[in-house]
Amino acid sequence: MHERGTGMRTKWALGVAAMITGLAALSARPAAAETNSEQAEALIHQGVELRAHDQTARALPLFEKAYQISRTPRTAAQLGLCELELARYVDAQRHLLEALASPDHPWIAKNRATLVRQLDAAAANVGELALTVSPAEADILLNGKPIDRSLAGSSIRLPKGPVDVEVRAAGYQLAHETITIRGGHREQRTFTLAPEPARQVALATSLEAPRPASSAEMNLSTAPPPPAGQRARSERIAAWITGGVALGALALGTAEAFNAASKRDAFNSHTSVEGGAVVQDCGTAALNAACKPLKDSYGTALTLSVVGFASAAALAATSAVLFRFSSGNGGNSESSGVPGAFACVPELGVRGLGCVLRF
Repeated sequence: MHERGTGMRTKWALGVAAMITGLAALSARPAAAETNSEQAEALIHQGVELRAHDQTARALPLFEKAYQISRTPRTAAQLGLCELELARYVDAQRHLLEALASPDHPWIAKNRATLVRQLDAAAANVGELALTVSPAEADILLNGKPIDRSLAGSSIRLPKGPVDVEVRAAGYQLAHETITIRGGHREQRTFTLAPEPARQVALATSLEAPRPASSAEMNLSTAPPPPAGQRARSERIAAWITGGVALGALALGTAEAFNAASKRDAFNSHTSVEGGAVVQDCGTAALNAACKPLKDSYGTALTLSVVGFASAAALAATSAVLFRFSSGNGGNSESSGVPGAFACVPELGVRGLGCVLRF
């Protein structure tokens, strides 16, 4: 009997404790709500005081915090009014619209006329921009800042004035346009990105139906491509230039050959008077002061003549090769139908060049 009474008292105590705990929890919620409301009201009061003393920029964080703590029509309205004063028209329009969406709220009803005028002022400085973008995965940047792709196709609220729109995607050419946003108006633009040149070639290649290559095509695929027209023109120009330089070298060699012959004759015929008799004095082993310059001049002229003729020969051969290849075929002229080449080379034992025209 004693144990039964003890159990009943234990159950009764647990029930009372549970009831007290429930009542405490129920009473704590209104208290917390009341505390948030009081905090928001205190922040609003501080913000209004700052705005009254022309310190709107310092008041903005207070209104934002009040709005976060207690999102009510009154906190939304106070935040919107502060943003409007700071020319943050898009945010001001959004928060004032939120406040006026509750016309039955006592504070909103009392200040409705003022809030409507301020909303009109904000709307006059806000326009809308609707974008249609292709491809859909393209990135959109407004004034250099990326926006959510989901906003493409919907109206984006922007403050009036110019806005730089940039649309980019990997493998596509960038698109850019500066659009002037007008207050209370809606602008609409469509951006279709063009593939980059390399991507266009790849797409065109992928659209071609593949077919197996024949053995002849496989053999031809290893052959070098024929020279382009531009290459032929360049080779022809180089051939003319080389030929002109060869003619200059030939002229130099010829002139110096005659000069060397003149110096040789002057050396061999130089005379002096010895013991009353005229003698040729440059044939001796010991050259005098008059004969040595003649011999040196002869040697220099002979060297220049040889260099001129050798250079002319090499340049002429190069010019002939360039002329042949610039005609479109580097093979023999008999099999290709390409005109023959004209070339000049020095002939040993003879002053000058021997020129041959081959067909």
